Amino acid sequence: LVQLNAILGHVGRTYGLMGDKPHDVEFVLQQASDLDGIVTGACYRDFQGLRTFVENGLAWHLEEWTKYLGDVDFMTGAALTVADLKIYETFRKLVIIEAELGTTTMARFPPIQAYIARVEAQPRVAAYLAGPTYMARPLNN
Repeated sequence: LVQLNAILGHVGRTYGLMGDKPHDVEFVLQQASDLDGIVTGACYRDFQGLRTFVENGLAWHLEEWTKYLGDVDFMTGAALTVADLKIYETFRKLVIIEAELGTTTMARFPPIQAYIARVEAQPRVAAYLAGPTYMARPLNN
């Protein structure tokens, strides 16, 4: 059995990616896991309902994430944390899903789009995305 958030917490503590508000990082990790679970569940258990969720339910989640982000660069402040990596991956997955479905819910949230770009612009993230070990797919494996 694997507890991804426990592993991310360990990585965050080991590599200084817990920011200055570790409780907020833990909160974002849990919230990101909840959204990721909804998306992943729809992909595997109710693929026909995925379009309905993206078109009708996703906006509420993105509004909440936009409010939480506020006017800071990353979810818990000025520095990238493991929580940002978790929610970024969920948002990245949603971008791919929307491209497949032909929907545009994510585009209605410029702060989320800017957030994705900020995460991808981080030097180590950008290097990974451009490197030979990066795989855009498969998702969830």
